[in-house]
Amino acid sequence: MDFTLSNAPEYAIKNIESLQQIWLERCGAIENNQKGSYSRHLLLILHDLREEIQNNKNRFSQNAYGKKFFKIQFSTYCSFKKEQLDDLDRIRQIWTREVDRELYFITEALSDNKSKFELEDILILIQRIEEKITSENSLRQVINILYQKLLEKDLNSNQIEFIVDIIIILFNSKGMLELESILNHQFQKFEDIGTDPEQVHLYPTLFGSPSRDAKSVDEHKEELRTYYDSSSIKQRLNFLREIYCLEPQTYKVIFKITGVEFKNKINIGKVELYRPKIDGKYIKKNEIISITVEDKSDYCVAVDIRGVDSKFMKIKAQQMAERTIAVLSTRKRKDQAIILSSDWVICNSQGEIRAFSFKGRNKPDTIRHNSIDSQNNHQRLGQWISSEDICHPTVAKWLASTDWYRRATEASQSTEEILNSWFAVEKFSEDSKIISKKLPELSDALKNKKKILKENIDLWLDGEGIRTVQLLLTLSELKFNLYHEVRQVGRIFTTPLTFPEMDISKSIDQDLQDYLSANKDKIDFLEKFIEKTPEIKKQLDSKNIVLPDLNKVNEIFYNNDYCEKYLVDKIIDLKDDVYNIYRIRNMLVHSSSTTSKLLDYYAKRSREYCHSLLDAIAYKIYQTSNDDEIMPLEFYFREMVIDANIALEAVKENQMDNFRNWALS
Repeated sequence: MDFTLSNAPEYAIKNIESLQQIWLERCGAIENNQKGSYSRHLLLILHDLREEIQNNKNRFSQNAYGKKFFKIQFSTYCSFKKEQLDDLDRIRQIWTREVDRELYFITEALSDNKSKFELEDILILIQRIEEKITSENSLRQVINILYQKLLEKDLNSNQIEFIVDIIIILFNSKGMLELESILNHQFQKFEDIGTDPEQVHLYPTLFGSPSRDAKSVDEHKEELRTYYDSSSIKQRLNFLREIYCLEPQTYKVIFKITGVEFKNKINIGKVELYRPKIDGKYIKKNEIISITVEDKSDYCVAVDIRGVDSKFMKIKAQQMAERTIAVLSTRKRKDQAIILSSDWVICNSQGEIRAFSFKGRNKPDTIRHNSIDSQNNHQRLGQWISSEDICHPTVAKWLASTDWYRRATEASQSTEEILNSWFAVEKFSEDSKIISKKLPELSDALKNKKKILKENIDLWLDGEGIRTVQLLLTLSELKFNLYHEVRQVGRIFTTPLTFPEMDISKSIDQDLQDYLSANKDKIDFLEKFIEKTPEIKKQLDSKNIVLPDLNKVNEIFYNNDYCEKYLVDKIIDLKDDVYNIYRIRNMLVHSSSTTSKLLDYYAKRSREYCHSLLDAIAYKIYQTSNDDEIMPLEFYFREMVIDANIALEAVKENQMDNFRNWALS
């Protein structure tokens, strides 16, 4: 039976609501390049492996870490995987069933087997895989899987997240980026259709909704009611496929431009530089947005572009316009740069506006330094910066790296962001060449459970300096992640931001509320909060209140078996992230460009991990009372590695107090 929204079981409706929430969360995560497993998604790593082989084959063939990384990622999609499968592995392998053999050949080619395909053969295999898994038929199968999952009484959120990621990334690959509302639109109910104040115009969002044409409002309403009521859940999901297959249309994307003068139109391919007041305007006179763009601009750039998504068209047009500007720049252009405005308008051939964006002033960041420690640190920092004398070598290197980090934060392009932030930490490679690349041995229980963990945790990048930078970035970011996990949960009980959070914060007894409130501004609040975490969990459990993040923190800091597995998984993920940052950085340095679909993602990771390491160094420096106590960077790096190993060994011995002290110090 094909259920509709009106006759579907209650659990199916709840599953749809969960799907809508997951869709919004995944759209936000992918659009904002938040940390997530989607960075290892087959649809993305296929492209990056191809680029490595095409542009960096000789280096890649000698890169044991790189080949191992890609082999492991591909193996999770293959049916030959020997280890016990989890629910996520199963859904991956259902999706890739048609390309299972090709995936196996790729993993074989990346291994040390003597009888195998060569790296060059991988390019053909990748092409065949991409043709199959990005096809309309593949999307149809994905949507069918999603439909079946929605009809299960117990929804597996991990599987739904993975399926949603497939759909979002497929849409992105076709130049469709504005996806936040697209799923909600397909599950709109008739009674939720928007109208104008006079109730004359209706605004249905369900794909294929009949238009009003010459019908009366009442006739149109009834037609829409029939269409909405008869559209089954399966049909509504399949509308995503219809949208995916929409034919692109031609539009103009218009930007204002300054720093340039010309007497005649300049046409370079699909890019046109023109003077709207003299050469004519593309936007209709009755369109109010014209006043902001063409009427007040002496010079504009119009780019012809085909697409179905405004955001994609703007990004593509901006790239084309900026490249044109780069070609037109002269050697004196530094004195008066040609600047493309951040404001833009998209119109069709009739001059009707499709989309626009005008940015106001950005809200400045508020810098807070209220604590006595912060004020003392800033006083010392001021002396280092303003002193005419040469400051301590450790401080000098740290300050030089913060300069590069600042450039990364101010970069307008991801290429600049990743290069500058990597350069900030690469400077430390000389101070860390002879530092031990050591992490604790896995416990026997974990070693026996997953052999692959042992292989991964012992693998490092080639080159002594870079290898240690990988270790230092991994450990400093690991510590930040632990600190952040506790801080995010602790905030709910001291500064709740939503009504549900307020309800949870008031669900613990008054004495506990008062204790947390009294300590929330103290420097050791997180240590005090983590001491109370078991009691908080106990009180919430007694009231059947589930707070997943609190449960996770409690497991990390009080269950040593869970903690060891969490730490090992996190360390491997962070090591792999650093490899990918370094890989993309090398592509930019050695090939001058990259087409990696993960450039923006790893540019953000590079900047974040750079900050964690610089912050860890600053912490060591500020622990001293005067400059005479400051030690060489090598000493601090050794301390970081030793302290981390002691803390991680403590987890194996179930000495969780020692681990908690390290994680929150």
